[in-house]
Amino acid sequence: MIVRCGCANRTHFSHSQANVYGFLWMTLGVVFVLGTVASVSAHPISLTDAVVDVHKDHVQIKLGVAIEDLVLYYELKANKEFKYPADKLREMAKEHQSFIHERLQIRGADGKLLAGRVQGMDTTQIPEDGVLQTEIKSRSISYQIKYAIVQSHRFLTIRQMFGELQPASMDCLLLHNGFLLEKARQLASGQTYTIELDWDNPPTERPDYKTFRQNKEKQLRQRLGIASYSILYSFLYITPREVRHEILVPMLTLEKWVPLQRKDQDFLDVDEQKSAQKSLADFFGKGNPVTINGTVITPTLERTSFFGLDIRDFALNAPPRRVNVYQARVGLILSYRPTSPVRQLTVEWDTYNKYAPILKSLVLVNDEDPFTQFFVKNAPGFEWTLAKVKRDKPQGLKDGLKAQQISQSLGKQIAGSVLRNVFTAINRDDDGEVFDALAVAVSPTLIREIYLQIKRALIVAEQGSASLHVRDVVVNSVVITHDDGEQLTMRCRWQVTGTVEHWGHLHTRVDEFVGELTLSRERTGWMLDKFHVSEQKQQAIKTTLRYGG
Repeated sequence: MIVRCGCANRTHFSHSQANVYGFLWMTLGVVFVLGTVASVSAHPISLTDAVVDVHKDHVQIKLGVAIEDLVLYYELKANKEFKYPADKLREMAKEHQSFIHERLQIRGADGKLLAGRVQGMDTTQIPEDGVLQTEIKSRSISYQIKYAIVQSHRFLTIRQMFGELQPASMDCLLLHNGFLLEKARQLASGQTYTIELDWDNPPTERPDYKTFRQNKEKQLRQRLGIASYSILYSFLYITPREVRHEILVPMLTLEKWVPLQRKDQDFLDVDEQKSAQKSLADFFGKGNPVTINGTVITPTLERTSFFGLDIRDFALNAPPRRVNVYQARVGLILSYRPTSPVRQLTVEWDTYNKYAPILKSLVLVNDEDPFTQFFVKNAPGFEWTLAKVKRDKPQGLKDGLKAQQISQSLGKQIAGSVLRNVFTAINRDDDGEVFDALAVAVSPTLIREIYLQIKRALIVAEQGSASLHVRDVVVNSVVITHDDGEQLTMRCRWQVTGTVEHWGHLHTRVDEFVGELTLSRERTGWMLDKFHVSEQKQQAIKTTLRYGG
């Protein structure tokens, strides 16, 4: 029997009917027909192709729909000559316009649907005597659809929902003012694809391959390495202190794993984003096991952010705002912290869906060049041994220790060495090593206070309160205010350059400090007795791309 589903997207022949037809056709000796029909009934798939041309005031789409789609959606039957009648196909092609109108969606940058209408239909590929069963894949109907635009949008999001009971794939070629904008994309049913449009410098001629590639590389740099708004990105950071997995995932892909509750099916409010954090933490805390030094480590979901389409949103950790679910991306930071420095590591990824059949992860080990790791169902594991970095044993500073009087230049040298020791101690593998490094330059009673003070000074609020990795310390000026042969007090101005990394982006910040240091002469070297920062100015964060895309 044939089952009708009540909506425009109807099911195909049942297996029992396919078997009966197969038996009859074999008895007639029509083997080639049998092969075609068997493939249609057993594994049907809706195949469409679209040419999307974006203009200032409208979007024009030419959509090609295979005759096979009409056969499947409207359960058409072939006649005794194994043909589908032309008049019936044209009738269904006209009816199919409402199906397309409902299920081919274009959204503007504000997340709202653009109004579209079918302007014309080309059925010239339907012969007057009908279409043979062997030709329903190769012949198609063409629709011209126009979406009006009231004001130009920087972003447009395309979504097709042609598949319900069978898979549906749409090949999409994107044009801007008639010129190639993106290479062809293939969209599964329910999947979205967002394009960014440059209205200040729109294309005016057909680019050659070299120019096209240069434009894409420039755009990739501007997007900070994010080539697509619609795919899953994964960044695996490995350091002695922690393993950090950062995931940037389209919300529609995420909801295949964890549906998020909301009042409006098209938008997620800020309070609903906060409510979603527990379910996300529960989900990602149970799967995808990470083993460090032989122990399975439970992750901490350090950060959950809901981003819009603007790259700056996640580059600078923009404040929460209402997001459109068809355009939103969710940033997740999972931190795995062992009790001892990371040495042996095993990562498994067992979370897949139809929008994310694999996980392509960029692996970043310390400051080494990143590399790509693919996780798939039959090979979900990744192993790594993190070599122990041989660090110089902290030494006390003895320069000028026996000098009768410290000059300004020598004072600058002493201050630079002490401050460099204090600030770079934060980079050590664990707190024990940090305190050992501080102990050679800081009085025992001051070590804990210095440690906490430096940690607070290096926090980057724009990056979820991550801590900077200190790259350089430079003393700009020193004024010696006291030197009695036992203690040396200096008023200093210095700069600390540090970096923090998220989503493959290296965020560099330079902080300028003004403060006073009091050092005492000890047998083991200069020892910091007092440390007071009176001023700290943070320069704007510079964001760069660490990898090539």
